[in-house]
Amino acid sequence: MNRNISVNKVNHCVLAVIFCVFLMTNCSYDQKLKIDQLDTLTVGPSKILNVDSVSINQLVYPQVLEFDQSKYITSINVVDNSLKVYDFVSGNVYKTYKFSNDGPNGVGRVLSVGFLNQDTICYLDQSSTLFLLDDSMKILSKHPFKLAEQKGLPLFYANHVPFLKKEKDKLIAVNYYITRVGRMMNVELDLSTNDLRYFNQVPPEIIEGYYGVDDFSYWNFVYNPNQNIYVYNFPSSDSLFVYDSNFKLLNKVNAISSTKTFSKETPLPIVQSENLDELRSFDKSEIQFRIKNSFAYNDLIYNETKNVYYRFVGLPISKMDIEDNDPIRSEVRQYTLMILDANFKLIKEYILPYNKYLVKRDCFFLVEGELYLQQNNDDEDRIYLDQINVEINEKD
Repeated sequence: MNRNISVNKVNHCVLAVIFCVFLMTNCSYDQKLKIDQLDTLTVGPSKILNVDSVSINQLVYPQVLEFDQSKYITSINVVDNSLKVYDFVSGNVYKTYKFSNDGPNGVGRVLSVGFLNQDTICYLDQSSTLFLLDDSMKILSKHPFKLAEQKGLPLFYANHVPFLKKEKDKLIAVNYYITRVGRMMNVELDLSTNDLRYFNQVPPEIIEGYYGVDDFSYWNFVYNPNQNIYVYNFPSSDSLFVYDSNFKLLNKVNAISSTKTFSKETPLPIVQSENLDELRSFDKSEIQFRIKNSFAYNDLIYNETKNVYYRFVGLPISKMDIEDNDPIRSEVRQYTLMILDANFKLIKEYILPYNKYLVKRDCFFLVEGELYLQQNNDDEDRIYLDQINVEINEKD
């Protein structure tokens, strides 16, 4: 079996009644991008993870663990419904958590899984039932949440949008059905009652461009314990949104890529319709063109050790490359990496080698303050990780 398969992000905007698509506008990002002044990233020591015969050669929402002063990297393996744990030093599989679909400890097909703490595994199945399991895979508790269909579904990914434990019996997740005015971005999960509480309304200006398609389907946030704040990153916005520990909006800060030649947000007009015939009438090729030809801020990472933020930027694919229909150039963006200080001031922005890293698939993590990115390669038996060297000295 060919194990070099593509693992796409789970698309949670599949409800037929909720579609967000572009209207044609005169806004175009086929502009001269300011990339000549960017330095190319340099890499430090690389790591290799050895893939076993039933796993894929791609990290899926990796999580860094530390047990007994040893470090491990986890990865969801959708092939056999398991969680692989790699020893970061040796690169070998340290342990495999295989999840049963049925039986007394059956938990169904995985949507997301990660460690809440050293002794507890959080497992979210594809029906949005949450299981808490111990290290022996025994179910500690099962939580079939009372879903509010019109409000959204809870979701977490360990390295992208982690679960937050606020109280003994309460967890906070994210809500991915936010592409309507008034929707809430977060969900509080009450483990004692299985109730959900939706809160933290999506900024209205994001709705105008957060169209929930392809590169713009997902957003993320990070927690900064040094300042006790949450910072939200939206792919369509030059700005970052800063919230206090109670999720009250404190500030909207400009964190625009230095490659942009004018400061115009990516947001484009959208149409939301419950009329399926109307939705089918839209030109799909025009929608895809608008997606590819727009800036996309892919992810935000907070490096607590160095007290800096990393922001990945997907640059627009040019009209010429899109129309040439080359299988790589028409689909794969050029990415840059912004380094922001604790006050969100740009320290430096680097250009990444084209198509070398799996940025779009969130194949990255931090170990002891160092950023690692997974290479894009065809070796079915190994995962190659590059340590990324960046300058963090603030500009004068």
